Amino acid sequence: MRNASLPSFRFITRGLLPFVAAVSASCAATPTNGPGATGGQIGDTNLGDVVNFVSGTGDLPYALGDNVYGMSGNAFLSRSTLGNSSLVIGTDPGKICIHGTVDAVPTPPDGSHPPYSSYWGIEVGFDLNLGLAWMPGSVVGFSFTIEGTVMSPVRFMALPFGLDPTAEASAKCLPMNPQSNVAQQVQFTQLTQFCWDTASLVIDTSKGLSNFGLQIAATTNAAIPFDWCLKDLRPILAAKSP
Repeated sequence: MRNASLPSFRFITRGLLPFVAAVSASCAATPTNGPGATGGQIGDTNLGDVVNFVSGTGDLPYALGDNVYGMSGNAFLSRSTLGNSSLVIGTDPGKICIHGTVDAVPTPPDGSHPPYSSYWGIEVGFDLNLGLAWMPGSVVGFSFTIEGTVMSPVRFMALPFGLDPTAEASAKCLPMNPQSNVAQQVQFTQLTQFCWDTASLVIDTSKGLSNFGLQIAATTNAAIPFDWCLKDLRPILAAKSP
């Protein structure tokens, strides 16, 4: 079920900031373990247990459930001040569902820079340790599934702990074109400082992470409709030594 449309306002972003270019790259992958299994092998890494989404008190009414990976935090929503007034947030148990359209960023007739800062899009995600640093330890990334009738390009985003959440260069990201109900796998080594430039610096997790999320980034090309749910979050674990 979905609730009524939210008013157009902007939450304080957690480092998942607007970017000046929108580039999409396919990154779909299917885990070797089947639906409903707990744990499994992914190449040289292991797929951990599902971290359930439970009732929470944050920007979105969800939180990370009990888990052995040290992750604890509420869900959050960030949105630009303009261009997303149709956003509807679902109330489905165990998954975060969103529906609406991210409007195209208008191109000024005088040829000046488009107003990305006002139209950048929306983001949903989770804090990882209630404002403190979450140390990944053996966790090297995340697997998750997006299911929906209207899929959209997304950017997987993560904020290293201690970096300025208001600075564009702080959040690290990876552009993706997810397929419905196909597990997506992102390792931290795939995240770069600017996700439209794969040659930029990869993420540094030595001081921990603050949060992670998914962003639908507006472009000047066209509006982006979406109707999907995020579910089945699992950590990707480093392979154990023989």
